[in-house]
Amino acid sequence: RSQKPVAYSDLLDAAHSFADLSGPATLKHFRKPVRVDDKGSAGYFDPVTVADRGAERVIVKALKARFSDHGILGEEFGYVPGEGPYRWVLDPIDGTRGFIMG
Repeated sequence: RSQKPVAYSDLLDAAHSFADLSGPATLKHFRKPVRVDDKGSAGYFDPVTVADRGAERVIVKALKARFSDHGILGEEFGYVPGEGPYRWVLDPIDGTRGFIMG
């Protein structure tokens, strides 16, 4: 099934919008004690917090509302297939270790 292409400027505007929307979910935990889970494999520490998960939830919800046919590959919640040719790759907090340290 053929999908109408989305202009690059619309995708970029959407990405900025999603980042702005996720800010409150992230910043309310910044420089505050937060539980840190380790999702890494044996011998590899890969931290994740409620801030990471909350930000990804917000982004996925907004993304599906705006581009319902786009796929999503999220770092925290995995793959959500889409029907169109577009796939977003989400890393809600790039630098969770730094985020944890404040």
